[in-house]
Amino acid sequence: METTRNTSSWISCKRRWQTGKRVFLTPSGIVLFIVILFGILSGQQSFAQGVGISETSISPDPSSILELKWTSGTFKGFLAPRMTFANMLAIPSPAQGLLVYATDTKSFWYYDSGWKAVMGSATLGGSNQLLGMNAAGSENEYKTLYGSNNILVTHGVGSITLNTVQDIHSGATPTFTGLTLSGLTPDAGVYTNSASGLTSTPPTTGILGYWSRTVNVLTPTTPGDAVTTSGNISTTGSGTITSAGLLTGQAGATISGATTISGGAINLN
Repeated sequence: METTRNTSSWISCKRRWQTGKRVFLTPSGIVLFIVILFGILSGQQSFAQGVGISETSISPDPSSILELKWTSGTFKGFLAPRMTFANMLAIPSPAQGLLVYATDTKSFWYYDSGWKAVMGSATLGGSNQLLGMNAAGSENEYKTLYGSNNILVTHGVGSITLNTVQDIHSGATPTFTGLTLSGLTPDAGVYTNSASGLTSTPPTTGILGYWSRTVNVLTPTTPGDAVTTSGNISTTGSGTITSAGLLTGQAGATISGATTISGGAINLN
């Protein structure tokens, strides 16, 4: 039997006895083996629970496989892989969810059956622009919010205010082109009801244009105005035509049916 003792500095505290192909460890070697074994087992347990990376020891969130957390010292953040937009497009077979930062477009991109911008788009937006989706709904793009003669757009820090110049209030004078209001009867007059709302139903009292109505009597809204017509004036049923002055037929008068004359005379010239 040949006995070999390793006197190197690394294993000076350990002895290895070799007999044929079998190796016997001294008590110190057994202790070292147990330490290494526990290290492997503890490492496997850490991987099962997730990995936490920080300046100090942390317990990663149970829902994460990897958690990066700042705990002390100089503030630090997560730095994503950086490359140009062209370099990003040249990545072969990118995985779903792959995240990179394009240095020339100054935006984050992730892969989801195609590259999509997390914030921003392939080009940088201008001042007072909103970030939205394109017409195809496949990627982001910047959109400009325009106002009009009746709507003003005011941009502030973290805010956009839309203001209707012609507010509908007692002091406003709005002008509309081609205004259509629902709830009105086609080919009918427009009136106001008791609540000052627009309606097509003539009111039973009040002013109807040039006319004032009281129950079933119409009179000119301006007292003393005469009522003239080039057509006929007629009544139906038991209605009558009365006049405080002279009733004159310029081209003749036709009287039919029973005629009642009271308080005056009818002159036929």
